[in-house]
Amino acid sequence: RIPVGLALHMRVGNCLDAVEAELREISVSGGLVAAGVQPPIGTDVILDIVPPGGIAPMSISGRVLYHAGIGQTGVKFMFREGGGSRRLRELVRRFKLS
Repeated sequence: RIPVGLALHMRVGNCLDAVEAELREISVSGGLVAAGVQPPIGTDVILDIVPPGGIAPMSISGRVLYHAGIGQTGVKFMFREGGGSRRLRELVRRFKLS
């Protein structure tokens, strides 16, 4: 995993309201998110991330896999469309270069 410190918005389950959060670590398979809320393990989440050098947010679907202390949540990325995996690899590559 690559350590990062990137602000993001996290939507939990079917809730349309987003929670402010921070992406602390990222890899192609998942990430560590710090937020004021800690969704239960197994909950689906959507992370809206603006990539380095980007303007528009990129939405990444995931599922809460574990809790790493208070306010820190491990998320496994899920791919629903064909280009999701490719876009995520590009995002991780940008973090490696920045």
